[in-house]
Amino acid sequence: MVTPLPNITPNARSRPWASAGPPKSGTAGTFAGQIGVGDLLLDTTNGVLWFNEGTKASPYYSPAGEQPGLISIVAPHFAGSEGKAIADTATSVVLGPHGWTVLGDGVHEADSGAVVQAAAEGIMPTIRLTTSDAIGDLAGLCTPVVGGAGIYQPDANKLAIIDVDLTNVSDLADRIVLVGFAGIVAVGETDVVVAATTITTLNQNDVACLYMDATATDVDRIIAAFSKAGTPATQDYSTLTDLNTGVNMAVAATAQRFRVEVDEDGGVRMFIDKVLVFTGAAATLAVDQELNALLYISPTTTTNVSADILRAAFHMHRAA
Repeated sequence: MVTPLPNITPNARSRPWASAGPPKSGTAGTFAGQIGVGDLLLDTTNGVLWFNEGTKASPYYSPAGEQPGLISIVAPHFAGSEGKAIADTATSVVLGPHGWTVLGDGVHEADSGAVVQAAAEGIMPTIRLTTSDAIGDLAGLCTPVVGGAGIYQPDANKLAIIDVDLTNVSDLADRIVLVGFAGIVAVGETDVVVAATTITTLNQNDVACLYMDATATDVDRIIAAFSKAGTPATQDYSTLTDLNTGVNMAVAATAQRFRVEVDEDGGVRMFIDKVLVFTGAAATLAVDQELNALLYISPTTTTNVSADILRAAFHMHRAA
């Protein structure tokens, strides 16, 4: 249940809105059509403060800073991060100071890595993910890998969010780009989903993601995908039309923002540039299965591909 506090008083400061539980973003979200841009919302159940960086019609809630009630992995930029050199053949590296892990099936190769890029006018240092030149040898960032489990479980950690700004470095015709949640992730992670024509094949049992695959019929279209305990194993976005976001991946050197939210009840919401593009009802995901948040690029041809990550954030509630 959500109850707005008196919020509009002439000549007075705006007061926080109150919600008995984590807020939901989007056009059907918490206080949609009521809460103003920049307004604060207090989750009175968990003691977490959020702010609306979206619109009144479609709120887009982000935490108001680091808070005891949340576990957050936030890289607002990559200044001060050591990255992972192209010549580094380690299978994974935990990046300081934020804690994102570089991993993927190809990052141990001598032509793959995660290199911090110099600041430019109006842009703080980014990190450039570069894959090896073998099909499927992905390079990505992931929440800390937990042996035999994921870091997040909906019924224990309630709302979780991955929110990423990225830009592709070169032509889109040779890659998969993915942002979202997947089940147990290994340091040698392979493609979570792949596409052929309009068919998405889900290679993990528990998935909620946005992705683009250059081998699909719509080569630059961003598609939503989900699987609960292995069902379904495939999805046809030409039939399940709500999976087709209608949004194309931005051309090289153009930034785009991606977000996937998962609720305590297994519902999901997906956003591109703060616009809601997919909603999955409660039980879209199994609430008792562990997940990791991740983003990656993966080559669909025998060539190295790269993407610059401008910022990457993950949030989940701290388990009681």
